[in-house]
Amino acid sequence: MDLKIAICDNKEEIMHIKNLIIANKEMDIDTTIEEFESSKELMKRIKKEGWAFDIVFLDVDLEDEILGMEVAYLIKMMYADTLLIYLSDHDNYYKELVQSEPFRFITKPISLKSFNKSFGLAVKKIETNRNIIYYEYAQGKVVSRINLNDVLYFITSFRQVIAVFKNGSKLGFYKRLYDVEKEIEKLCSFYIRVNKNSLVNYNFIKEQHSNSLKLVNEEEIIISKDYKKNLEKIHTDKLETIIK
Repeated sequence: MDLKIAICDNKEEIMHIKNLIIANKEMDIDTTIEEFESSKELMKRIKKEGWAFDIVFLDVDLEDEILGMEVAYLIKMMYADTLLIYLSDHDNYYKELVQSEPFRFITKPISLKSFNKSFGLAVKKIETNRNIIYYEYAQGKVVSRINLNDVLYFITSFRQVIAVFKNGSKLGFYKRLYDVEKEIEKLCSFYIRVNKNSLVNYNFIKEQHSNSLKLVNEEEIIISKDYKKNLEKIHTDKLETIIK
């Protein structure tokens, strides 16, 4: 398994963490590691390149123009699935850091035992997530990704495509729905176009009626005449199953 890892700390700690990663020979992983000696460098890298890391080791005590927590918020906003492992000489402000969703917190000095436990759990978490299908989209130079298993449907609104998630949240980006549909077709087969403006995840369809679909959140979406025949022909068997 390939892992992209960022380490943001001082030189000595970066080398220590790299050695600890290398020492995990029993794990079947190939790692690409990038080093950052300041929060500012890491933030600049993320904003400029838009490349998601699987794991970020972040020293929240680094004296810098930008606080480690600010970078953490940015990472989680852009890449929700990136695992943040915080490093610190103190643990008295852990509750404050929870707001940026850390995966683990390691108190310095970093022991082999504490590192292996956190790193091992992170690798297992990523292995699980790799079974998830992601759709990636670009906004300028920044590339973000969406877990397609969590999306109820995509809908167009003005010049944007809006992803509506099963937890009720929404995310918009500038693209044509037609292009999104064609790109998703290459990734999976559980999205169906039901009208000019809607691309639906049929795993979340609760009921199918003659002219509409009811989703698991009780929302109804119209089936237009132009898409009705294709819907019935291709997906009849799947749509007979009611998701409870």
